[in-house]
Amino acid sequence: MKTITMLAVIVLAYSLTLGVCAAQTGAGAESFDFLLLDANARAVALSGAYTALATDSNALLYNPAGLSRLRNNEATFMHSQYVEGLTQEYMGFASRQGWGLNLNYLNFGGIARTTLSQKEGTGDSFGISDMALGAGYAYNPSDSFSMGAGVKYIRETIDNVAANGYAFDLGALYFFDVVRGLSSGVAVQ
Repeated sequence: MKTITMLAVIVLAYSLTLGVCAAQTGAGAESFDFLLLDANARAVALSGAYTALATDSNALLYNPAGLSRLRNNEATFMHSQYVEGLTQEYMGFASRQGWGLNLNYLNFGGIARTTLSQKEGTGDSFGISDMALGAGYAYNPSDSFSMGAGVKYIRETIDNVAANGYAFDLGALYFFDVVRGLSSGVAVQ
């Protein structure tokens, strides 16, 4: 009965989260879209469906509750080279004591500056970059349930204009006793 109640709570939370996600606009239309980029080969292979599996050094990026499930200290370092000089650098650390840190940096490279009168370019260039620095903590109130929270400082820079902000994440993981390896996760980011 306890498992069925917990499953009902998770399904309800997931349904509420879908309503919020459906209200989002298209890619590139909002600030800080880089926060939606995956930074883990396993998560990319799963198309970002990593909320219930994030029990490694990438947990802070997907579900901070997973920070409490590590058996050893872990670190992740990733470099992604996209098209047109776009690069992503990601570093994550998770401690077996339940805390973690991460840094996500996206650089668009040099972009040719144009004006209305010089459509071919002025000979000058400018840059665009995004950065998120995060920290989080999680704990296990029971053997099958984990809760976690994270905070991020985020910054987006275009030429000489910058925007800064903070973001907060909450997450939960539940491991079912009925089926070994079955887990469910919820993350509000």
